[in-house]
Amino acid sequence: MRIKMTGVCLALCFWVVNPAYLAGCGGETGFSFGQEDMLALMDSVAAETWTVEKDSERYTLEFDLEQSETLELTRRQPPGLLGNALACEDRSFVASASACIDMSYLGIRGRVTIRDLTTGQEVLSAQVVTGTMRVIGLHLSNSVIELTHTSGRFEFISETGESFHLSESSW
Repeated sequence: MRIKMTGVCLALCFWVVNPAYLAGCGGETGFSFGQEDMLALMDSVAAETWTVEKDSERYTLEFDLEQSETLELTRRQPPGLLGNALACEDRSFVASASACIDMSYLGIRGRVTIRDLTTGQEVLSAQVVTGTMRVIGLHLSNSVIELTHTSGRFEFISETGESFHLSESSW
């Protein structure tokens, strides 16, 4: 009886110290969105003309974006008593990641055109951009698009899963 009680106490101690042994990462059943939802959210960036102020001048940014060719999906191991504590769900539409957070990735490529808002003159014409859309968690409401080009980068953030706001731009 004493050995059984010691075993039960040890198991309870492991669960209290690391509930991921029993519940996995977060305990939710899966993603609430798919690749098509990510593509639709990515398209919201191209559907809008973005206005940015830089060095006391105003500019417009227009993006033409599409998904990169590479696609890779990975799935979470089912939680269990002897399962790995780091058995988190991780899926990638471009490249795999190794974090104990449920993540989704979508590879992006495209072009950006930047115009001076006052004169209408193009500052950057169809500049190639590449990057990634990253969704942290099982819901589309925590999304980031990072795009880079030869002389700078752009970062978009979505807290709603419906649209983005431009948080950083450089060229």
